[in-house]
Amino acid sequence: MTKKPSPSSAPSSSPARTDWIKIIGEAGLILALVTAWLYLAGWRFAYNYFDAFGVGISAVEIKREFILTYGFWVLREFTWWVLSTALVLLGLIWLWRWSNKGRDPMIIAAITIVAIVTFFFFGHWMGGLAGKQRFDGLRAKGFPGFNSVRVWVTAKDVEDLGSLTPLLKSLASPNACFKKLYADSKHLYVFDPVADEPNLPITVTKIPLSAVRMTRIQESSNNCGL
Repeated sequence: MTKKPSPSSAPSSSPARTDWIKIIGEAGLILALVTAWLYLAGWRFAYNYFDAFGVGISAVEIKREFILTYGFWVLREFTWWVLSTALVLLGLIWLWRWSNKGRDPMIIAAITIVAIVTFFFFGHWMGGLAGKQRFDGLRAKGFPGFNSVRVWVTAKDVEDLGSLTPLLKSLASPNACFKKLYADSKHLYVFDPVADEPNLPITVTKIPLSAVRMTRIQESSNNCGL
């Protein structure tokens, strides 16, 4: 007669499985927090950047991947600030957990939440600062890398657009000196970097794409002419 293995001697994989589930859960949480931080920093970057041009971010269709790209720009601009802030906050959380030895999980959870909120606050602040700094840097150099643009609209649309008529006619001129700021699914945004004095706000013109018959874009750095 064979003996049945006792419950204590039977192999069990529950602890290992639990550890893996915990690791995957924590990794997913960290990834979600990092993505949310990048999105917040990128959104604030876009808000301040377009606001410096006089364009409200609510009026511009910005794809989510662009927002995340702006967030990476903020991270690149303030790499040491971000890493230092994250390490300090993580160190404080670890020190608090070590000093309490896990006896008061509610306080540990509260400290963790405060640390996360603080980290997101710094991300929001850094994003706004990076957006304004990027605009100031581009303006000081004459907006290098922005494409020069000429725009033609239909004759009917020129008359219908009223106050924009003189500007739209000048946009199609061979001597036009306008830069393309952005284009979404409904509008084209252009601005004149030459006519604006350094201390005056940039004037951006929003042209409905439905009125655009043709555009000609030429890559240029400091030369605005076409």
